[in-house]
Amino acid sequence: MHDPVTRLPNRTLFFERLAAALETPPYQDDSLPSRQHARIGLCYLDLDGFKAINDTLGHRTGDRLLAAVAARLTDCAENDASRNAGGNRLVARLGGDEFAILVEDSAGTQELTDLARSVLAALQQPFDLAGQRLSVSASIGVVERTAAGTSPTGLMQAADTTLYWAKADGRARWTLFDPERNAHRMTRQSLSSTLRPAVERGEFTLEYQPLVGMADGVLRGVEALVRWNHPQFGVLPPNRFVQIAEEDGSIVQLGRWVLRT
Repeated sequence: MHDPVTRLPNRTLFFERLAAALETPPYQDDSLPSRQHARIGLCYLDLDGFKAINDTLGHRTGDRLLAAVAARLTDCAENDASRNAGGNRLVARLGGDEFAILVEDSAGTQELTDLARSVLAALQQPFDLAGQRLSVSASIGVVERTAAGTSPTGLMQAADTTLYWAKADGRARWTLFDPERNAHRMTRQSLSSTLRPAVERGEFTLEYQPLVGMADGVLRGVEALVRWNHPQFGVLPPNRFVQIAEEDGSIVQLGRWVLRT
């Protein structure tokens, strides 16, 4: 169960190892050395701009680059294991230009982020491939079992989300999984998926704020403020959903409702 291009473990073998590692419960006894706490973490990375290299230089060059990247990742993992008193590190190619490094006995967040930094530094050095000098960078999502879940699916979903954050934040960087940021993302996703039906269900109301002249106190008009009576999140002000409506196009439907009302 190895990838033919890089000779690394493939996705199937990676998930088998991850599932087996997660079956070991984390210890709660703080008197034990940190290495015995069975803390599991992983770095999930995606090469930035690899498709352009494949498209312009061909798949053969792309495969050579993937193999060279795999070798550097393996060196990083071995050096990390040596610095941190041994332990299990598994480097795998999950598909395309996606790789993962599983750390089965992490000493904590610092070790994982140090590993991510070393990977970025290693990949910043140019690759010399059959007379061609190529440069590539990577975006990395860093996750720990203690923060991101206890199942392979949950951990990888968190890793995928964190990798997306790294790319959205500018690429060529690592990002650590943040439960609060993820909760905000899930809330936003929930609002987006229910916004259009909410207009049809009559969940919006208007509140009118008077506009009064400062000099004479005469009522000049009113400002209509839309509120969303969300069944799960309660009464939401416009700043919680208007930007989402603008992004997904439902602002048109909402605007028409406001004008009719």
